[in-house]
Amino acid sequence: MSTYLKGQRFDWYPTPTEGPVFEYALSLASVYLSNTDLNSSRGVSKSQRKDKIEAICVQIISALHGSSNSLGDRPEDTQWISIPRDKSAYTTKQDSSGKVFGSHSYTVSIVDWLLSNKMLEAQLGNEIKGYSRYRASGELKAYLEDLGFIWMPIQPIAREQLIIVRDKDPKTNNNIRVPLISNDKIEEELDQLETINACLRRHCFSLNLSNDNLREIAATDNDDGLNNQSTDINFYQTQIVRIYARGQTNKGGRFYRGWWQHVPSHVRRHILIDDNKTIEIDYSGMSMRLLYASEGVDLDLDTDVYNLGFDDWIGDKDPRRPIIKTYVNAVFNDEKERYRVSPRDLKILGVSTQQQLRDKLYSTHHQVNLKDRVTSGWGLESQYLDSEIALQLMYQFAIGDDPLLPVHDSFITKKGNELYLQQMMLDTFERVAKGTTRVDITSPLPNEGFREKDSYKDYSKIYVGQQILDTYITTKDPLGEYSLMNKYLESWKKDYSRE
Repeated sequence: MSTYLKGQRFDWYPTPTEGPVFEYALSLASVYLSNTDLNSSRGVSKSQRKDKIEAICVQIISALHGSSNSLGDRPEDTQWISIPRDKSAYTTKQDSSGKVFGSHSYTVSIVDWLLSNKMLEAQLGNEIKGYSRYRASGELKAYLEDLGFIWMPIQPIAREQLIIVRDKDPKTNNNIRVPLISNDKIEEELDQLETINACLRRHCFSLNLSNDNLREIAATDNDDGLNNQSTDINFYQTQIVRIYARGQTNKGGRFYRGWWQHVPSHVRRHILIDDNKTIEIDYSGMSMRLLYASEGVDLDLDTDVYNLGFDDWIGDKDPRRPIIKTYVNAVFNDEKERYRVSPRDLKILGVSTQQQLRDKLYSTHHQVNLKDRVTSGWGLESQYLDSEIALQLMYQFAIGDDPLLPVHDSFITKKGNELYLQQMMLDTFERVAKGTTRVDITSPLPNEGFREKDSYKDYSKIYVGQQILDTYITTKDPLGEYSLMNKYLESWKKDYSRE
């Protein structure tokens, strides 16, 4: 893929409400304004124009800072943010169009000013290559590198952007965003999401890992994160949004955009909340148990829904279990019955064909109408139910100012909350689904328990963000005594902790 096609859009990065990045951006805005004629504002007062320009400067500079401090396996020369230059990409009102909210003319003017002062370098886009891309250079780059990785208070996501309704374009089959129709239930959801995100913004979520561990995460393709999302981790992405599917607010509805959702499960065991170790509790066989509950069929709590009738099954440690778990979750969202496992996995499972495997799944769960429900869209229905459960859990924790981090049907909380969260999960499932379930607890690991690095990787060629780790390790931590995560955590403790 061309480097022109890489680089997250600048307005998708979280924006700080105070702190050094915020203050530096305001200082740049002040210099820009001092060299700009404020009288040509077309009905906008000088003070209004000043506010708009300051907001855009903060947005651009914070995006550049966020990009340079993201962990990922991308080469350094692809570390760009995208900023559209086409007027059609902008809107002056919060809506469901997906366009940049803000002034096109002000944004382009500020970008050009930064370019003229050699604080940006550009890769200009076009209809084929996409949006123009920019990265920091000169004075701005030096400032961001010197500042490094710190915790910052983040601006709330606009209420209009907290719930997204998607559908399929009938012509292209691409995802499109459709308008959200407000009603009492939606307004209540929005109130709850604002409370949840307000809680998430007040707390610090970090990783109890060394710089070398972070190098490994950045270098590893994520095959275990949420929906196989990119391994790029932006630690400022701490707020969540709810995303519905098929143009309906009772299909899908899961929660996305928290950085912890982008890391594999073995990494999540090292998450800290406000410097406290965490535990993760997940619903066991959530989608299958929701299906049984929806049809009023009892399912014994001891039943492992992923055991497809194997006599030699050894429970959670069975090597076939993760294959079947992945398969079941895929099948539930496979209305056309097209999903296939690899020939290697078929061999491990002891079946010869894809059809034999599917028949084995259907026959194991013959008590419910699995095939009919799958082909009629049960996957999105079950996602709606599990997201309703998640919303209630997160909201109950948030009103007590206790953050609960969702990973679909599992939840991360401070160690010590195990029994409370476990009981809440069981009670909420019973209340929403009208059935019973079980949960599994994953305990934290000490720093030294991080898995060994893969021997075949050449870590000398790994880039992390804009070489943030390499720069930090070389200049600030040559002896390996103080990790990047410690710096992030300590910056929160110093200025923002309520303890």
